Amino acid sequence: MNRFYKYITFWLPLILGASNLIFGQETKATLFFHDGEAIEGLAKIVKNTVKFKVAADSKADIWDFYSITGLELSDGAYNVHYDYVEVRKQKTPLLLELVESGKVFLYTKTKTRGRAKGLNKVVKSDGTVTINTDELSKLNFEGEKVYEYYLKRKDGFEATCVNCGILGMSDSWLKKTAAFFEDCDILQKKILDNEFALEEMIDIVQFYNDFCTE
Repeated sequence: MNRFYKYITFWLPLILGASNLIFGQETKATLFFHDGEAIEGLAKIVKNTVKFKVAADSKADIWDFYSITGLELSDGAYNVHYDYVEVRKQKTPLLLELVESGKVFLYTKTKTRGRAKGLNKVVKSDGTVTINTDELSKLNFEGEKVYEYYLKRKDGFEATCVNCGILGMSDSWLKKTAAFFEDCDILQKKILDNEFALEEMIDIVQFYNDFCTE
């Protein structure tokens, strides 16, 4: 077994285990209700719902967009705010992370790509790998994060996802983003001239909020 195989077989179980542990942890949270009230407790996000309880030893309840507008999670160092947002072509609001606010709001949704099917067939119980390096590199292990970016005007009803369903190195997000900011010629030109990468969406929104508003 070469060094690459040893690295994969040693670290892969640890990485997957750590990811599941973090995902399963409850975090200090504040729920925000439609009537303006709020309540503190412990919560974790489960798909498009929130599992919440007021204390560690109390029973957890499931909340969704019918009852709450969003929540804020805190690990003691950082606060992360989530809102239920109406999104184009979606039947129900999505729970999205708020990244930037102003005349335009930027929301994101983190997705974990599914691990390769049949992974248990190529990594045996003793840790040995039964495929070669090229085949292994094509597998999409659980834990790889991808980000969807949603833009919403402060006075708008729906958010627009600029890169949902886009695979690989496609630059179709550029046209969607430029169209969204059609009321700011200088920013639209910068976007179409490839002055920003997809991962710099926050810079695009900040530019608009700082220089394209009255």
